[in-house]
Amino acid sequence: MNKQDLLKHAVVGQRAVSPRAEDLRFEDHKSIFVDNPQQHIMSNMNNTANQILFGRRGTGKTMLLKQLLFGGKPTTPESDYIAIMLQSYDFIQSPDIAQRDSAVIRSRSYFREFLRQVSDQMLQIADKVLRDDGLMARLGLTNRIERKLLEDRFLRLSHILQYGVPVPQLNSSTHIKNICSENLDEHSKKHQAGISLNAKLEGGYVTAPLRVGSSAHGDISSMGNSSYIDSQKASSHSNYNAVCDMGIPEIRNLLRDIIKMLKVNQVMILLDEWQALNDCQSEFAEQLKSCLFGLDCVSIKIAAYRNICTFNNGATRANFRGLEINQDIFDVGDVDLPPATKDTQMFFFKMLYRRLVYKVPELQTFYGSIDRFDYNQLVIDIFKNQRAAEMLARGSHGVSRDFIEVFNYASNLVANDVARDKITLDHVEKAHGALSRNIRRNIQTADDIGGFLFEIIKPQVHRTKVPYFFINRCQSDWNELILELVEKRALHIIHQTDMPDGAEVDWIGYEVSYGLFEDWQRALLFSNKPGCNGFDWTDIKDKTFNSENFDFYVLRLDESPRALRLCTKCKKEFSTASRSYIMARRCPHCFEEQTEIEES
Repeated sequence: MNKQDLLKHAVVGQRAVSPRAEDLRFEDHKSIFVDNPQQHIMSNMNNTANQILFGRRGTGKTMLLKQLLFGGKPTTPESDYIAIMLQSYDFIQSPDIAQRDSAVIRSRSYFREFLRQVSDQMLQIADKVLRDDGLMARLGLTNRIERKLLEDRFLRLSHILQYGVPVPQLNSSTHIKNICSENLDEHSKKHQAGISLNAKLEGGYVTAPLRVGSSAHGDISSMGNSSYIDSQKASSHSNYNAVCDMGIPEIRNLLRDIIKMLKVNQVMILLDEWQALNDCQSEFAEQLKSCLFGLDCVSIKIAAYRNICTFNNGATRANFRGLEINQDIFDVGDVDLPPATKDTQMFFFKMLYRRLVYKVPELQTFYGSIDRFDYNQLVIDIFKNQRAAEMLARGSHGVSRDFIEVFNYASNLVANDVARDKITLDHVEKAHGALSRNIRRNIQTADDIGGFLFEIIKPQVHRTKVPYFFINRCQSDWNELILELVEKRALHIIHQTDMPDGAEVDWIGYEVSYGLFEDWQRALLFSNKPGCNGFDWTDIKDKTFNSENFDFYVLRLDESPRALRLCTKCKKEFSTASRSYIMARRCPHCFEEQTEIEES
């Protein structure tokens, strides 16, 4: 086939490779992964430090975590670590709790489920190791006694992670008496195909799970010993101390033994979708720190949104709960990319080229190897002009997933025959517009968010005719509304390096989604508004700002009449940024009156 046919075949074929890292198989991920072009985050995360990786939705956080996962044993025998990956969505569902329970009770139950799933994955890894004779030989575990020791270590670690160790009774100094050393949990047995099920545990361990929050009051479930169940008489502080005795010294010793026997440096726990913990984030972080931090053989890698996620309660001294960034856990970087830079465009097209070559390797004959391909020639062959390629990358606002989805939509407009009927700027604008309509549908599910976007920001953009605006950092009441729009990718925070000189201290810059901006432009051009001349998509750096013209682009939320609403019940005016309206869709005046009645 000639180059045009190969290119068409590759464009169609790469559609089968999902733009979502969660859906990728090992072969897909290995072939299309591209490291961050600026910070080289992968090399920075491959160490024993506890780290947080920040980034917006779709920028590649999960992709980086999966690269660490696939790079660990036993997938890569020469690796120096074992990786376990969990998503918060996997362990926030628990039959032991109800949503009406407090965040403290729910976070304990979440953490117990988190440990259970860590235990399950450790047993699966042990099963793979013990079934692979070649790997066992490389590890020097061919001796039956050494193999038996490894089995016992894994079983004991699994038991402790699920059930803890003997803890003092709540109202007595004696330890639990009903201890059985041989009865393992049935759920764990299902994952022990490569481990002797007759292996006995040394020492005694509790055999019934420590369940927290089994009722609305957070009572401890039955342990098989009636004298142990006296939570009604115990204080919540005693309850917390008893339940949270996870056996840290035992866990540390067992992990160190296992790691030494497997000839690796650490167990790397990769935790994705942190924001799913919602109001339990700070308390879960405290549980995580209490149990697993301080182990030199374990590292925690968390993927999170910088502006949405929290890791502590913000208190001081004895009241502090959670993780302190750059003290307890370190900020490894941000996968967000500045959209207007040449490096970002090169990164996106390198990612696209990897996908094309993965399906049609023969393309390397025309464009070169993956690492040194002819970027300019690829752009010439796919796009009508350089501007179309630039806006495809720039309009994605540094979000890798959006870039792939928009390219697929734009190429579909030319029947995927991009080499003969090239992608134009009009195709790119239509593709970004289709993406923005999906975003807008997500926003409009909440009346306050949709109303805020279309009733306040849209008139501002109509007035200034540019896609960006600035908000004073002091207007903290609006943060939740603004950041929800950022999370949904309707707005994008302007990087501080792109802000006008001196403005980055007191002001935050936001840019409207490219597709949304184009939709508004088309609507304005077709309106009967006199003097309409459309919008101007320009770089902020291209403008010269002074105190007068900078003030022209400032969005004053508190002064906007569209930010105020009239309550249909009490007939009083209130701000859409009020806490009661954001959380409960209720007028703050009515909410306060109802609260006073309930308290009296």
